Amino acid sequence: MSVERDEAALDSKEPGRRAIFFLIKVFTDGAHADAFLDGKLWCNRLSYFKGIEDPQGQTRGDPFEGVVTWRQPGDIKLTVTIDDTTSFDINQLAAPFQVEATVLNDVHLFCLYAAHSDHLVDVVKDGSDVIGGSLRVPMDLAKFGEHVVLVQAGPFIDRVAATIKGNRHWGTAGLVEYYDPEMFSGEFTPKEALLRKRKEFDFQSEYRFAFNAETRGTRPHTLQVGSLRDIAWRLSGDDLRGGITLNLTQKAPA
Repeated sequence: MSVERDEAALDSKEPGRRAIFFLIKVFTDGAHADAFLDGKLWCNRLSYFKGIEDPQGQTRGDPFEGVVTWRQPGDIKLTVTIDDTTSFDINQLAAPFQVEATVLNDVHLFCLYAAHSDHLVDVVKDGSDVIGGSLRVPMDLAKFGEHVVLVQAGPFIDRVAATIKGNRHWGTAGLVEYYDPEMFSGEFTPKEALLRKRKEFDFQSEYRFAFNAETRGTRPHTLQVGSLRDIAWRLSGDDLRGGITLNLTQKAPA
């Protein structure tokens, strides 16, 4: 399956960085895909994704969500004190040292695959301007379900952001950045941590909305953003396995 886009119509919420061409959401249940098309966005909490066990290797769950500190063993020294009289240092840990911001466990997330300009191959340029190229959506996404919805990025992001703001929820949104857990050593702010994941998840190419509805616990939250049927298309797992490609061409002058 092929999706054609004109250069003039690129959707980008990160000016000067990456152009987002379209977003994809995959569902295991067709009724959930229909609910999404009707504008009902089921948003689980960050704690839900931390707790998912993944025996089939779907990598839908991530126990390292919400990490704000990730330090390599050589960057950390621990001092152990006994009875205020005896102390000794531990200079080499067996694994990276991590700190999680548990306050983020109550934050609600809505995540989609983002096809963006970093994925382009066979790029054609006019000077520094990209005027052509192509990309292919990873077939691995099909393991998340057989019901697929492709949605225009710009209008969708605007509608969801407006709903979150209209509900007076604190929130953030953007492309997730992926770090190498064997090389990275540093800290994230809590807001940054909501948009950070380990490199093993980079095939998901995730665009994420994160917001706090000022509630605690485990219950999900449904955002009502209005019908998306004017900006979205229903596809199937077979479409993903068969291949979804995007061809980018420069729009001819009028």
